[in-house]
Amino acid sequence: MTPIVRSLSSMRAIISTGVQTMVTTRRYRSDWHLISAVCLQRSPLIVPEMNWLEKKMSDVLDTVETNGSLYNDHEMRHFEDERRAKRIAAGDKVDEKDLEAASKQTAQDFEEYFQKMFSQFSKASRITQSDVTNDRKSLDRCLDRHLMLVCRQRLDNTVEEWLLPQTVNSGDETMRETAERALREFCPTGQLEVGFLGNVPSAVYSYKYPPLVTDKTRMNGAKIFIFKALHKSGHFVPNEDICLDYEWLNRTELAARLPQKYWSTICESLLLEELDINDIMSRNKTFRRIVKKRFSVSQQ
Repeated sequence: MTPIVRSLSSMRAIISTGVQTMVTTRRYRSDWHLISAVCLQRSPLIVPEMNWLEKKMSDVLDTVETNGSLYNDHEMRHFEDERRAKRIAAGDKVDEKDLEAASKQTAQDFEEYFQKMFSQFSKASRITQSDVTNDRKSLDRCLDRHLMLVCRQRLDNTVEEWLLPQTVNSGDETMRETAERALREFCPTGQLEVGFLGNVPSAVYSYKYPPLVTDKTRMNGAKIFIFKALHKSGHFVPNEDICLDYEWLNRTELAARLPQKYWSTICESLLLEELDINDIMSRNKTFRRIVKKRFSVSQQ
């Protein structure tokens, strides 16, 4: 009977060890680095030009409003000037008031005067010197588009990547406070005035570490919570210890600069400035996939 007791004890020990191993493994796999990143945007300074769909819609609305509108005072004055000119030319029922009014500035003269002034008016150029030199560190470029701050950061001793300003959560602060601290660490001079848009992140990006990094850090990966902020005033003066380089990029430039998976997560929360048919189709496919998934879940 003794061998049986020993085998049962061994089985209990093995089962107990296995349960502890499973619990430890599950806790280990649930550990993630929590990181806050800042999507700092400079809003357009001038009105963007309309795309083809907006122009077409504007023409339709102008036509509808013109056909359904009443004549304004200037148009009524122009019609009266034409009737007065016909009476004077025909010599029919001409009085002193008609002759006196004809000697003054007519509606046609009024239009020609202001058209002449408009032709002499020169618009300011939408293209700045920074656009010509392609100075991506300047905020004085792409005045009709959003610009976002990206920094080249060293993730470890060998890997450098263009990302949004980010830092790891300390554990005793909210993710919004971590995002604010990240911006202070990247621009410690305090010359940058920004406004954060709420306490909720606009996007979340997660990735897993390679096995060697996982074994070393005892972390499964990282979850990056991206918070939006608007640039109010000031210039970005980087902390060269953690920011190797920086650029203010528009949406098209961001797609080429940032890692593809990273960018695909961020772009969903950004404004669609250009009417790109490929982007619209991809969004529609994503929307249909989400609706289909939710509908199938609700039917179960």
